[in-house]
Amino acid sequence: MNFKSILAKPFAQLIHNKTKKNMLLAVEHQDAILNNLLRTGAQTQFGKDHYLKEVNDYQSFTQSVPLRDYEQLYRRD
Repeated sequence: MNFKSILAKPFAQLIHNKTKKNMLLAVEHQDAILNNLLRTGAQTQFGKDHYLKEVNDYQSFTQSVPLRDYEQLYRRD
């Protein structure tokens, strides 16, 4: 076994363990990011129009903010 092989296996195991840990925490990380975006967005006019202060999860977000394309957002009916 050459020198690169000896170093590569522990390094690969370290990367694998880190990736596995991050996979298990992915949903928690996404929830934290969503909550941060909702807190920030709630202070905007768009957030006030869509009651983002009252939104606390993805499902309530999808109910509060309808799916629209750029033209529908741009017109501000």
